[in-house]
Amino acid sequence: MRLDDLRAFREVVRQGTATKAAVRLGLSQPTISERIGALERELGGALFRRTGRRLEPTPMGEALLPFAERLLSLEEEARGQARRALGLGARLTLAATPTTST
Repeated sequence: MRLDDLRAFREVVRQGTATKAAVRLGLSQPTISERIGALERELGGALFRRTGRRLEPTPMGEALLPFAERLLSLEEEARGQARRALGLGARLTLAATPTTST
């Protein structure tokens, strides 16, 4: 089970569609669909059912979600601890328009 697949799964649950999850994660919709498909093949069942335009988690998806949340939280914690051990601290990202940055 890959963390990237779990991240895609969690974001589809949060957003309700693979397209919105893709935008949120900065990926293409086919990439999200492939990651969900990989999880479904590995686990042997469907994680979502389509209800209109939305994707709703199946009972298997609902059962997986808390574990995905925990694993992804542990990953973030591990990255933070490793950065602190190297003395890097938190990461800060800044963005500015060309006019503002001048």
